[in-house]
Amino acid sequence: MEVGDGIYKDSDPTLRKSINTGYIIIPENVDRVQFIKQCLRTELFSILVEGGGGIAHNCYITKSALRDVEFPIENNTLGSCVTFFTEPFGGKAIITGVISKGEETGLIEESTIVFKKTKNGNYALLSVDGNGQITIDIIGTAQQGKLNINVRNDDYSAEVNLHVKGNINIYTEGNIDINTVGGDITMTTDQTISMMNGDNSVVVDKTGISIDSGKKDILIYNEDSSIGITDSGIELDSSQPILINGQKNVLYSKVPDATEILDVSEIGVSTKVKVG
Repeated sequence: MEVGDGIYKDSDPTLRKSINTGYIIIPENVDRVQFIKQCLRTELFSILVEGGGGIAHNCYITKSALRDVEFPIENNTLGSCVTFFTEPFGGKAIITGVISKGEETGLIEESTIVFKKTKNGNYALLSVDGNGQITIDIIGTAQQGKLNINVRNDDYSAEVNLHVKGNINIYTEGNIDINTVGGDITMTTDQTISMMNGDNSVVVDKTGISIDSGKKDILIYNEDSSIGITDSGIELDSSQPILINGQKNVLYSKVPDATEILDVSEIGVSTKVKVG
């Protein structure tokens, strides 16, 4: 090889230059959506060759380049900047990689890999940091930002397991909805479970269950039965008998169907009382 020979120049001077750059394009007078679907289905693309090289259609693409390629927003603009080589005998162009254009470059550290996709003001980003951190950013316009995790088995044996030696923090500016069909929801801890909403709180710990509603009523419903703690007292309402059980004696009326106790002789003592 003589001094000055390019490292990409073929030994046969009649063969064309094998390595070049260009831009993904959408040809004129075609439907953008249908053309993109066709490109992704067939893995054949059209490119504008940089430096006045003209337009090349039906260009092959590698799997790694296909992951990063982006189409132009409009037919008369340019998409991703790509590298490609032309097979010298068959003349087939094969896209091998995607190069960031000037406005696409970002600050990426040596130990970090970033996967990013953008479209119409929406973008999703996955950052993997070799120092021990994975970040997922999803920024969307109205009704667009979503993170979907689907795990399914035909025999309903699929699992999602999350093991953390530390804290799990969830913050939302909207609702949290948990739904299960044909299964239970179980929370187990050897410490404390606390649920708080403004002045209201429910605390479950080793000493028992504590419910504090501030100055508001506490109501517990189960089908046709309810327990209410209000300013007027404790209210029990049920379409079925109300049973009071315990180790300590309680008082009840020995008169059948009595609505009140009129004399001390009517008082009975028991550890189990049926009301209603």
